Amino acid sequence: MVTERKEIQIYKCLAVLVNTPHYEVAKQLVIAQLKLSEPDAEKLLQEAKAGLLRAAEIHREGEFALAVQTLRELLAKNIKIKDYKTVLAVRKELSRLLRLYDQAKVQEMPDFTEPEGETLAAIREHLEPLGLAPEGTDIVELVRLAVIQLTEK
Repeated sequence: MVTERKEIQIYKCLAVLVNTPHYEVAKQLVIAQLKLSEPDAEKLLQEAKAGLLRAAEIHREGEFALAVQTLRELLAKNIKIKDYKTVLAVRKELSRLLRLYDQAKVQEMPDFTEPEGETLAAIREHLEPLGLAPEGTDIVELVRLAVIQLTEK
């Protein structure tokens, strides 16, 4: 539990941290101003820094939510007036903000000569003799063609 005295000390540390560019200088100021030992000053500065980071994260989350809400409102308004060029631009920005493109990146297919590609190489060995596609066809395409053939029967 944080006592009122300690809370005041943390606020003073925050003031020092915000107004002092170098951590060592801030630590010496806290030691001198609050008359603390070096380990106590270090601990207090860490608590103040953690509080500052939490406050910054809360502020960032609020700004993020506001930006998403604004873009969604803009999207709805432009859909209503049928301004599709703006709709696409807003949708693109919203997707970028939500990092939808980062999650959709396609991974490279594994090298079949490597040990982790043994399973895929075994699948290839079973599917290529079926003559579903020319030799050397991508494994994903071979599997797709095999599934189509199986579902048609």
